[in-house]
Amino acid sequence: MFDHLSIKQRNGIIFIATFLMILLGLSYTQFHGAGAFFYPAAGLYTMFFYIYRKQVLPGIISAVVLGNLAFRILYVDEALYITFFLALLFTVANLAEVFVFSWLMDRSNLPLEKELKANDLGLFLLIIVATGMIGALFGVTSLSLFYGFEHFLDSYPYWASGSIFGILIFGSLILNSHLHDDSFHQGTKRTLQAGIFLVVFGLITVFVFAEIGHDFAKFENFQIFIILMYIIASFKFSYRMIFVINIILMVILNIVAVSFQTGIGYTIEAVEVSLFIMIVSIIASIVRIILLERQENLDLMKQANTNLEQLIVSTNNLLNVENTLPEEVEQFERNYLERMFLIACTLYPNFDRASCNIKNEDYVEFIAAKGYDIDYLNQMEFLSKGFVWSFDTPKLIRDTDYDIVFENNQKVDDFVERYGRLKESIRFTVFRSKTEYAGMSFDIYHDSDKSFKQDDLENFASFQRLMNSYFSIGSLLKNQNQMKDDIVLSLVRTLELYDRYTGGHSEHVATLCANIAKELRLAERDIRNLYWAGIVHDIGKVGVSSDVLNKKGRLTKDEYELIKEHPVYGYKIISQSEGLSDIARIVRHHHEWWNGKGYPDGLQGDQIPFLSQILHICDAVDAMAHNRVYQPKLSNEEIIQQLREGEGQQFSPRVTNVMIQYIQSGRPISK
Repeated sequence: MFDHLSIKQRNGIIFIATFLMILLGLSYTQFHGAGAFFYPAAGLYTMFFYIYRKQVLPGIISAVVLGNLAFRILYVDEALYITFFLALLFTVANLAEVFVFSWLMDRSNLPLEKELKANDLGLFLLIIVATGMIGALFGVTSLSLFYGFEHFLDSYPYWASGSIFGILIFGSLILNSHLHDDSFHQGTKRTLQAGIFLVVFGLITVFVFAEIGHDFAKFENFQIFIILMYIIASFKFSYRMIFVINIILMVILNIVAVSFQTGIGYTIEAVEVSLFIMIVSIIASIVRIILLERQENLDLMKQANTNLEQLIVSTNNLLNVENTLPEEVEQFERNYLERMFLIACTLYPNFDRASCNIKNEDYVEFIAAKGYDIDYLNQMEFLSKGFVWSFDTPKLIRDTDYDIVFENNQKVDDFVERYGRLKESIRFTVFRSKTEYAGMSFDIYHDSDKSFKQDDLENFASFQRLMNSYFSIGSLLKNQNQMKDDIVLSLVRTLELYDRYTGGHSEHVATLCANIAKELRLAERDIRNLYWAGIVHDIGKVGVSSDVLNKKGRLTKDEYELIKEHPVYGYKIISQSEGLSDIARIVRHHHEWWNGKGYPDGLQGDQIPFLSQILHICDAVDAMAHNRVYQPKLSNEEIIQQLREGEGQQFSPRVTNVMIQYIQSGRPISK
């Protein structure tokens, strides 16, 4: 939230915000215990400390001490020494909340940068409850030391609830704003829109509570206006805006209505309105989470398309190496390695620094880097024999031993002083030929909160296979069949990076296609083409939103039209390589129906390429044999029934009969 500010500026802003919130929260009580039911300041000082730690402790401590002093001097009639000691004791209570919350959060390892799962959400709420209860215990005990313990049990639930709801609502908004909101630096138009919205919200809120007056029973008639404004804030603006309108609502509530209330009626009304603030904040936050998740999916889809285009261009460039002069081949390979390294950095950004290197006789030569000074790396002369080369699969290395990669301790000390010590590193090797190879290293350092997971290893494994396939193409240009295999494999690996479900499904379909083609006694060339068409038949889905692909239930007409485009997308992708035109044609027509009601071209009967007829029925059978978001898997008997019903309508009669015989023979449908 304040990452762009200096420590001094950050402390100043946090001091002002926390000080004002303490005054607002305490004055909200107006000497009534029920007012403590909602104490937003708890959310500020606990979450600011959790985010920025000891850097902001001076601002928090000074705000808590002075805030409590100011309130008690202005509003409470008591001896000055009591005011002073209570301010200090309340500061201790607030600091207890600060340290307890951070301590518990550090040990929970909650993935707060993403949507919390049900179990994680329960743990998060449990941490907040424990924090509020401990803070209230310190606070109410401090007050009771001077005013007696006879009201301890009456006051404690309100104080605990106040801290819990303060952290839950205001603290969560601060954390979400820190993680997800854009920088404060916005254009004039955006700032003007925010200003107009805040004015309108304030006027509506004043109107609502002015109409209510002292009769909170009327509040339910006006709730819809407030809820609508919160929804607009979540759609149009940010978590930061939700936080601000919460403050405005509390200030207006305090000035217009609450400050005039007394007695048991006030207690009920204060609790009701506090709960209302909590509910609308939660609603707005949930809406914001959904919107951010949708935007993230759209961004991922756009990035996947961009990466796919880069990979296709790189593939086409590699095919042109056949026309490259022998003395230019080495430079071409270096440029190609560098380009693919940059693509890998874009695909997998979970690292601090990264490098791409080539093994020479004695020393490693670095040809590209991200976060490193490449000239410095080459000057350090990393020893090839001490460098980790991982040939089969990527290797995760922890706490790298620098002594084996440098010739002397001085270089070790120089490197550590400049970059620190490696915490984790993923490395994999790419074969340029049987005797020459290159490598990529993705590094995380000890001062970073990042770490590698199993998914990272699997992703890099896909990329390693992709790269090795590309260089296989370069070394086997004279073998056209092998070249085609490698290109097709590279495309399916690209799809796996976008959607792992599609990758597994494609392999099942490809195997089934090959088996049915053999049953039909097709030529070896047709079997091979059909197999690879099965592998890449869904490559075009990278052009369709993942929200649509994974939607549960029926698709809308517009969504179905989007889905119908994926064979065309796939055709365009694959047909960019001239040698794959046969496979591209199979993919384009694999959703045509025998009766002409399929897509994209509405072909009918034998107008549909025969290999596409086979791919269509194999795709459908595999979908029926596995659980999908739109239906549970079917038994073999149910699949056969579906095939008989679709024979001559959706499916080719000849292929349908062979498929039914294949299933009845007991042979595996998928693998």
